[in-house]
Amino acid sequence: MIDLGDDCDGDLDGYDGGFTDRGSGVEDIRLEMTCGACPEQYDAFIGERQVGYLRLRHGRFTVEVPDVGGDVVYSADTIGDGVFDESERDYHIQRAKEAILSVYKPRGRTV
Repeated sequence: MIDLGDDCDGDLDGYDGGFTDRGSGVEDIRLEMTCGACPEQYDAFIGERQVGYLRLRHGRFTVEVPDVGGDVVYSADTIGDGVFDESERDYHIQRAKEAILSVYKPRGRTV
């Protein structure tokens, strides 16, 4: 498992979606790699609650909320086929986290 973000401490039932309290809120999203390649994929969490699913397969990166089969909130063609090229991973992971937050933040939605 690879952790690409910071853990969000506390009970999520009381989490008020206050992402702006600590900057953009991207740091609240913790990624857990569930497959390293072909496809490279991650589950995204805030605290213990899953808020997204990220997958790169056949050169297409998609982000769904809150899980597999959910709404696609970000997609992009990539250099890597089943695994990110090192030059692009940070960029797409950042965009993925921002896209996940965009689902929750505007509506004041809690996770």
